[in-house]
Amino acid sequence: QKTLESRKHLFLNLYQHPILAEKMNQTESFEEFENLLLMECDFRPSTGTILAIDEAQESQQLGRWVRFFKEKWPNQKVILWVSILSSLFSQNKNYPVGRVTEYTLRPFHFEEFLHAHKEETLLDWIQNISLKDNTPDSHLEKLWKLYLRYLQCGGMPEVVLQNKEQNATPNILWEQLLRQYALDIERYLGQSYRSLFLSAC
Repeated sequence: QKTLESRKHLFLNLYQHPILAEKMNQTESFEEFENLLLMECDFRPSTGTILAIDEAQESQQLGRWVRFFKEKWPNQKVILWVSILSSLFSQNKNYPVGRVTEYTLRPFHFEEFLHAHKEETLLDWIQNISLKDNTPDSHLEKLWKLYLRYLQCGGMPEVVLQNKEQNATPNILWEQLLRQYALDIERYLGQSYRSLFLSAC
């Protein structure tokens, strides 16, 4: 969402607006969906406003209209964020081939961690180090401290960035992240899977 702050956009979080998600479920045509956005959100397509919908899987009907974003709104940018992509196209909805780009977010490796902390000088030194070179003690000490911090954060982007920006304790950030994961698991898979997940943590 931060990347949209400098651009004209409409941001909708369907988890926070369950009534809107339910109204989307009741639309039976793309025209009804388009009219719903106009009436509820004053959204008019192809006017330079990016439409960004978070937790899009909260509407079981929304996946049905994805293909029409491109076909009906040729000059409109639409971004959908989903926790579980398959749930967006469940219930025999056609998967919009050529309309979806999937991104897999993996934990930072150590070099990405250094880049996130703006340690470009140290990163450059690591990438070009030679065993023949004399290693300054100051470099090793700083590298060791950052590596310990990396191990505490675990490489998870949200934990790494909040730890950097807010200087928050990694353990607290991990607890918040795992609690959110547990809630998502319970919502989609049930209480027993949530308990299993928490036991594994």
